[in-house]
Amino acid sequence: MHGKAKYFLAALTFFFTVVFLGKNTYALIAIESKINPTVVQSLSCVMLANTYDEKISAITSSKTKHLDTYIRLSDRLEQMLDKWKAWGYDVSKIEEDLDKLNDKVSEFEEDFNDFTSKIMAAKAACGSSVYDQKLTDARNALKELKNDSADIRSFYQNSIRKHIVEMKGQNL
Repeated sequence: MHGKAKYFLAALTFFFTVVFLGKNTYALIAIESKINPTVVQSLSCVMLANTYDEKISAITSSKTKHLDTYIRLSDRLEQMLDKWKAWGYDVSKIEEDLDKLNDKVSEFEEDFNDFTSKIMAAKAACGSSVYDQKLTDARNALKELKNDSADIRSFYQNSIRKHIVEMKGQNL
């Protein structure tokens, strides 16, 4: 566009803005809100309660899945230990590993129950002065629960499987 056309278009836009939209413009003034903080807090607690319920059901589902897997692993290992003993293998290391695995699974269950109680305490404390501390405790319990799950997985991969391979290398 040429120089004069730019100025003409800018002037025309300004003219239409002032003429047609100028009548409905309002001055910006501060609006005082009279929102009761306790109402806002109670509404946020209701919304958080729904979120807590969803998280608890998701974690419970995950716990069930993990626990079923751990129990099947333990049962399968017990069955295989009986077979390996009958075949004459030395399975003492694997029996120790099985005891450790069962202890780790029990610890996982205890930590899950601890997490559930802490998250319910945080849900109940919504709106109170101790809410932040209860929520922090629940988060730490969830981290511990996840660490337990990772510990069981790494124990199986790094210890149990290693001992099974060593056992199969025995000369009978």
